[in-house]
Amino acid sequence: MNATLDDVLELAEQLDSEQQNLLIYRLRAKQLRQSTQPDRSTLLDLVNSLRHTMPSPEAGLLGKYARPDMPEMNAEAFHAQLHSIATEWEQALDEFDTDSTP
Repeated sequence: MNATLDDVLELAEQLDSEQQNLLIYRLRAKQLRQSTQPDRSTLLDLVNSLRHTMPSPEAGLLGKYARPDMPEMNAEAFHAQLHSIATEWEQALDEFDTDSTP
C-alpha cells in the first residue's frame, strides 16, 4: 500500500490531540536523528584521523583523581573501611524498608 500525504493527513486528523502531539514529536525526533547522523564515509575519515593522532599524556585518567594527602592504607584497613561504609548504607536503607515492622 502506498499512502499519499493526503491519506496520512486524513488519518492523523482522526487521532486525539495527545496522539497527534506524539506523532509530531516522533516525526521531529526522526528528522533530528537523520540530520545529525554523519554518513559512513565521514565516520571512517574520523576513525582514520584518530588512528594517526598520538594521545597526549594529559588526556589520560591515570592519577587524575588521586589524592596525595590520603594516608597509605593496607588491604586489611581498606576492607575494614569498606565494610564500615557498607554497614552504614545498610542501616540507612533499613530506615526506608516498609516491609519489616518491629
